[in-house]
Amino acid sequence: MQILVLGMHRSGTSALARLLNLMGAYFGPEGIGIGANEENPKGFWERRDVRELNDLLLHGAGCDWDRVAGFDADRVPPSVVEEFEARAARLVLAMDAQRPWFLKEPRLCLLLPFWRKFLEAPVAVHIVRHPLEVAASLRKRNGMPVDVGLTLWERYLRSAIDGAAGLPSAVVCHRKLMLDPWSETRSLFRALEECGVRGLRLPGEAEVAAFLRPELYRERAGQDAEAEAAAAPQLDLYRRWLAGDDLRALPDPAAAEQAQRILAAYESGLPALVPRRSTDPETVLKERIAQLQAQSKGDAKRWGEAEAKFRERIGAREQEARTLRERVQALEGQLQAQARRWDTAQETIGGLRAELQSAKEALAAKAQEAAATLRKNERSLAARFQETAALTRLLMESEHRAEQARNALDDSRRELQHARAELGVVRGRLDAVLGSRAWRIATAWRRLRRPRGRAHDERGAHLDLLRGSPYFDPAWYLRAYPDVAASGMDPAAHYLEFGGFEGRDPGPAFDSARYVEQNPDVAAAGMNPLLHFLLHGLSEGRSPK
Repeated sequence: MQILVLGMHRSGTSALARLLNLMGAYFGPEGIGIGANEENPKGFWERRDVRELNDLLLHGAGCDWDRVAGFDADRVPPSVVEEFEARAARLVLAMDAQRPWFLKEPRLCLLLPFWRKFLEAPVAVHIVRHPLEVAASLRKRNGMPVDVGLTLWERYLRSAIDGAAGLPSAVVCHRKLMLDPWSETRSLFRALEECGVRGLRLPGEAEVAAFLRPELYRERAGQDAEAEAAAAPQLDLYRRWLAGDDLRALPDPAAAEQAQRILAAYESGLPALVPRRSTDPETVLKERIAQLQAQSKGDAKRWGEAEAKFRERIGAREQEARTLRERVQALEGQLQAQARRWDTAQETIGGLRAELQSAKEALAAKAQEAAATLRKNERSLAARFQETAALTRLLMESEHRAEQARNALDDSRRELQHARAELGVVRGRLDAVLGSRAWRIATAWRRLRRPRGRAHDERGAHLDLLRGSPYFDPAWYLRAYPDVAASGMDPAAHYLEFGGFEGRDPGPAFDSARYVEQNPDVAAAGMNPLLHFLLHGLSEGRSPK
């Protein structure tokens, strides 16, 4: 996008331009801008070539930035317009390589119609300052009367609005920008995005605060100043702009005539306008040709005087020629000495060439040796590739066998689940039997008939071993198996004689069924799983889970 900063002189256009630069908009190559001074310590952010082109148009019409009473675009000579268009086209073409870019120069308010024909995607950014503040600043800088400053402010504002008609536009209030720079910066950034400008960034609050400092806001308009200029029509125009009114309507004829009289009276007291000389090479060349043509039409007397002077100079030149011949002879002697040194240098170069040839031959031998090594490495690499291919095939075969093993494992797991389901059914039936009154009576009868002696003592030792083990939790066992609690049987005795063989767990830390499944020798021995673990498995490193 091509961003145009539009605003009257002393309206904060420089601050706005620097803000756009902080957002990432391109300004121009190094050294193209007008530097800072006491008037504008943060820099003007104006390109010298843009300023020169605008002055070219204004001066061509006999006007200047502060002499606009008689400005009319149709009064600009065609030759000036032609030069402007050629140079402006080159400038815009160079800037377009760095989009988004911006141009800031207050005269654009008056001359925007001349520029628009070269712009493909222009966006206008208007900045408006209180007219009394602008007038006060112009009086301080240029000694301009306040009524003239107010009239110029209105002329620039109306011209900018008319020139940018139909363009995507954003508006910045100078007072808001200086008093609350961060908020106004964010508003401007959003407005540019809505206008379709891409490629910018929102600068940080610290960046903005470091640039737009409060002390830069000078010549502030207060209530006293407004009271003194209450009748000025520009104040009403400023209030209408703040309210968002359409300002494209022309002022009433009486006000326009009054503004024209104020500007004309002011301009009549100014010195004669001296147009700036162009620095464009093509223009300078044309002016020089015109000067030479004018000089060629001089009178014969001037040529006669020039011829006499020329003859006098011939005598002086002949003397200079004799001096030069002597100087030439001296230089010829120096040249001969230089030639001898040249011959010596040629001999040195010959020796260096011989050394270079030897180095080339040595390099060629090294290259042949490197090529032989490379071929040997290529053969070794081919063998490695073959080994890698064989290992890859072996890996694929191993993965296939692993897949088959996984499938077999899945089948085994499904069979185990089926067996566990059947075990659950059997457990249910067994629990029903163990919970019956007949079973309890038979259990008590078996206790009465159990022989006493060594077997009884071994059983007691086993029960003590179970009870003292951290893997047997009697309370957990009775909660987990209500049929045992209902039978009134000692939980340790029940697990030792029945529960361990039924796959019941003695507590959360030991898995009876898993232990038997992992250790087929326990099942073959017909031994209680936890008892086997405590007596043998623990010392053998077997897992309880």
